[in-house]
Amino acid sequence: MSRQFLLRWAWALATGALAPGALAQGSDATASGTAAALPTAAQLCPPADATRGPPGPLVAERLRVQALLNATQPSALDAACQLAWATQQQAVGDALSAAAALVQVIEARAQRSEESAQLLALALPLHQALTAGGPTYEEAALRLAGTIALLHDQRHEMDQAMAWSRRIMAALDAQPQLVDTYTLWSERVNHALRLLDATDYAGATALVQAALAAVGGQPGLETLHANALSALGGLASRQGRWEESARINQETLALRLRALPDDRPGLALAYQNIAVDHHRAGRYDQAETQFRAAIATLRPDDPDVDNFQPTLYSNLGSLLATRGRMQEALAAQQQAYALLQARGATNSPRAAEPLFHAATAQIALGRWGDAARTLRTGLASLGPDGQRASYFSAWGLNMLFGQVMLELGDLREAEAALTRAAAAQAKDAKSPPNLAGQLLTHQAALQQAQGHTAAARQALAEAEATLAKVYAANTKPRLAVLTRRCLLDEAPACDDIRQRLADSDQQRLPPMPVDLEALMALALARQQTDADPASAQPWALRAIAAATTAHAPTVLAQAYLSLAELQRRQGRRDEAIVFAKRSINLVQAMRAGLVSMGSAATTGYLRNKQDGYRHLADWLLEAGRFGEALEVLAQLKVTEQDDFTERADSTAGAKALSLTEREQQLLAQLDQRLAATTDPAADERARQLLGATRLNDAERAQLQQWLDARSTARAQEVQALQALLARTQPPSPRPRSAQAPGPHAPPMALAERPSRRDQLHAHLVWGQGHLNLVTVGHAGQRLQRLPLARQRLDQDIAAFLDALQRRDDVRPLAQQLYRQVGQALDAAARLQGATQITLWLDGGLRYLPFAALHDGRQFLVQKYQLVLAPALAMPAAHTTPTTPTTPSTQPRGGPAVSPAPWQVVAFGVSQALAGQAALPGVDDELCGIVNGPVRGLQHPASRCVGADPAQGSGPMAGQADLNAHFTEQRLRLAIAQSAADPAAAQPQRLLHISTHFTLRPGNILRSSLLLGDGQALSLDTLRSLPMAATELVTLSACQTGLPGTDADGVEVDGLPATLVSRGARRVIASLWRIDDRHTAALMRQFYAELSTRRGDAAAALQAAQLASLRGQLGQPGHPYYWAAFNLTDARR
Repeated sequence: MSRQFLLRWAWALATGALAPGALAQGSDATASGTAAALPTAAQLCPPADATRGPPGPLVAERLRVQALLNATQPSALDAACQLAWATQQQAVGDALSAAAALVQVIEARAQRSEESAQLLALALPLHQALTAGGPTYEEAALRLAGTIALLHDQRHEMDQAMAWSRRIMAALDAQPQLVDTYTLWSERVNHALRLLDATDYAGATALVQAALAAVGGQPGLETLHANALSALGGLASRQGRWEESARINQETLALRLRALPDDRPGLALAYQNIAVDHHRAGRYDQAETQFRAAIATLRPDDPDVDNFQPTLYSNLGSLLATRGRMQEALAAQQQAYALLQARGATNSPRAAEPLFHAATAQIALGRWGDAARTLRTGLASLGPDGQRASYFSAWGLNMLFGQVMLELGDLREAEAALTRAAAAQAKDAKSPPNLAGQLLTHQAALQQAQGHTAAARQALAEAEATLAKVYAANTKPRLAVLTRRCLLDEAPACDDIRQRLADSDQQRLPPMPVDLEALMALALARQQTDADPASAQPWALRAIAAATTAHAPTVLAQAYLSLAELQRRQGRRDEAIVFAKRSINLVQAMRAGLVSMGSAATTGYLRNKQDGYRHLADWLLEAGRFGEALEVLAQLKVTEQDDFTERADSTAGAKALSLTEREQQLLAQLDQRLAATTDPAADERARQLLGATRLNDAERAQLQQWLDARSTARAQEVQALQALLARTQPPSPRPRSAQAPGPHAPPMALAERPSRRDQLHAHLVWGQGHLNLVTVGHAGQRLQRLPLARQRLDQDIAAFLDALQRRDDVRPLAQQLYRQVGQALDAAARLQGATQITLWLDGGLRYLPFAALHDGRQFLVQKYQLVLAPALAMPAAHTTPTTPTTPSTQPRGGPAVSPAPWQVVAFGVSQALAGQAALPGVDDELCGIVNGPVRGLQHPASRCVGADPAQGSGPMAGQADLNAHFTEQRLRLAIAQSAADPAAAQPQRLLHISTHFTLRPGNILRSSLLLGDGQALSLDTLRSLPMAATELVTLSACQTGLPGTDADGVEVDGLPATLVSRGARRVIASLWRIDDRHTAALMRQFYAELSTRRGDAAAALQAAQLASLRGQLGQPGHPYYWAAFNLTDARR
């Protein structure tokens, strides 16, 4: 008998993990009818064993090996392999006799819990051959059948194990003399345990009683006697006779201590069985003590044939989890997996169980990123396409992974995981309702996240009906479904949970588990928020108290945000802000755990939480606390760029928000009150005690005292929190939307001011149902809320861009967009006396060429220099405003005056290549920019002189490489030379690239430029180049998309942000690709202006655009030709 079989079965019996038929799987348990090659010793044994013969005659050696197997000695495998090699050498020409010797090898490997799928693949054809071999091989076939049944047990394939077990019983009943006494009764006890799992208690009891009568007191059969007693104790426990079970298990321990003191794995099994008894009776301290005793019994150097130690650690972890001690539970599960890892047993369903339970603990601790990594490891252990999966591992890991992906906002992965879980469930005809109900609950959550409310409600109704088959109305699984229905605004469900909480408080029902209590209270708070904010507040406070006790950060963050919204509706804006900050900081802390998973995880995690960030930013802006509002919005901006650039190591978006002194004081008082909450283990322990049928008087009194204390404490706790809020300042006055902070506003309320008096910083950021325009200039800061619908404005921008591409008369659309967005911006700039506007843009506004907005008389470019701020440089709050500089000390938009000369390195592609059209104007573009050699000209260019290399006639010293000369290697070399010595005495480097450059929504890998050798250079590769010495990067032929569902302009920010992150100071890029000859003319004008304006790129670009507008560059003045170019300036 396998102790592993008894050990894992006993704990599953206690915890309910092995409900009748719960782990069955529908694979074929019988051998294939087709002939298969017989296994050989070389497939199962180390080659070295072939050189060593057995220590004695083969018959005697076979008996010795069987004795080692019966005692599960670790040396059994080595001895079995020596015997197999010797038999193979003596049985030359008799393949079946040689193969029969491997039966003991397979049994020894099965005892070690080695790869069950591989062993089954070898054992099934061998059994078929032995059965066909006649009476000579009957004993070997019978023993192998027992091993095959054990392998199915290990894989949780209970139907198959039972089928083999019945065949064994039929053979033993017909010919009991085939095997020795130990094997005869061991197989019968094993069959009894399988009958027990099938709830055939009478049949199981008869077999176990017969085994005890046959082996009790017999010398040499003490191990079998102890195993039979363990099975008898399990029978009593399964039928609720826990006192009888405890007595039998104590008797078993005494037998092992007396007769088998050196069998430490057996002693560990006995201690664990006693731990199970304590657990079932609600004596959790004693249960924990016995589990730890079992672990202590096994020494580090003990042979751990059945992997007892990992199983014991995992079982201890499961116990600790039920007591609410999640951190300790996680440590125990991780220790179990580490032991399996050390034994090389991680690529099996066995490893899935501690990983499943570890991930469950990580979820409870709010460590979603860790849980995702743990589950990915578990799923990988199941092999390609889950080929090593048992029912439990396939269902459990995938369902839990689906839950985690839902929380992280990755709906595609969530749906795939839940589909795999459903497929695993469908394979089992006996799939228990509790597992089916859990899966339906998660599928409902997915449908809700996808916006399919009706389907979510239907799934929850099915889950409720399914769970009702196995759970009473007041059990946690059914209450969880009821709570989710309330969260879907089902009023009857909300009324139901409100009544159940009241009944629980009055002790008419058992106490609610604190994590579920928190979710129920949150659901009720949300339901009443619109109708009656004052009555909703106690529910939000109760959710906070319960979630704090339960250490449930996800629900806690949601509860604080709910409380913030309630405060806001009651006119208490400052309180709303502080509680929203606490909510966001909890989310930020959880995001920090996702960083190593990559940006997709953090961005997905935020996707369904953005409302909290935007609500908080809106409230801060309304309060005139601009710097703090921009700090909040910066978190979303950084996350967008992390998503685009896929920076797995970024932590910039996981910082805590700053708090004012008053906010710190209020939260400290709140935390002090919450610190008095009771241990979450008390709730779970009380639930277990209330479910027990036998309690002594002392336990009943202790339980009642706890119930009284808990009901009173929770009510007092909520009252105390209510009083704390009431003592804070009275409701905040609603400021005018354009009001600036008063003279006594906290320093962190101030946004960073421009460094020059003629500059204006403008932030256009979407709020809830409006567009926030925050302007910050030398004269102060101002908020305007523009009543715009985001989807409608995106449509108008797309229509404008489409008209630009067709060269239509765009003035009507340009004037419309001016009225929507530009007019307020224009007025703010005039009020501040600004001539340069630096823009921070959000969403589809990033596609809008602001230079082309028209006020009815002129374009914005005729009034202002327009500059974009890099995405990762949204200004934060500061305490000491910088001293503004004047145009006399720093040139407009440029660096301090430097004697260093300019030097340009230019690259381009003018020929048709890789399916892209030719850009003949690029030849003249580079020749008109560079004053130096131009290599790779395909045709003579009007602005170049001489043959290859030709000589450019532009205003900037430097060199250019065209077509085949433009390779990744030369680009890298040019940039490396620029970065080699960035000292001030060296020329200020400019990098100009004119080639097809496509920017696509999604991520950095989808955007690329065309090299002259026909290769595509991705933006991700471009990001890897050091640009610390590059003053300006110009990309003159970019093509972006249009605003819409799958495109919100992140890539427009992403291109300059990528280059700035590598050190580039300024970047010019186009929103769309214009005619290459007109681009050449505008670029030549830009560099000519740059050379005379001492590096002032903003002024140079404006001058070049105005020249094009006036028709001075040999082209029409249509905005299509000049409005596409944006300058991003990273210098602060």
